[in-house]
Amino acid sequence: MTGWKDHQLMKAIIDGDWTLVTRNSDDFRPRSGSASQAPCYVGQPLHTGLVCLNLPAGSGRANQEAYFKGALDCIENHGDIVNQILEVDPDPAHAGKVVLCIYDFP
Repeated sequence: MTGWKDHQLMKAIIDGDWTLVTRNSDDFRPRSGSASQAPCYVGQPLHTGLVCLNLPAGSGRANQEAYFKGALDCIENHGDIVNQILEVDPDPAHAGKVVLCIYDFP
């Protein structure tokens, strides 16, 4: 899927009933949280969830794994994330920790 355009990726995600995990959050989350002109999840009445790993620029593999683990732990405790978005952000008060926010969309 490397090199696919966002709309091509969305078709595969929706058709495959997949949950997208991305570092490229702006192109997928709703307009209110996105700089993109056409975020891909806008207009999707039903989706299996979106996980946004909002790592700081230049983050290495260890940071990516920590964010991903935080997301997996959240989903394990919360249950499925159908029609929800899970944002994983750096915790400004605790270096190396993450803050999790889950909200309904649409």
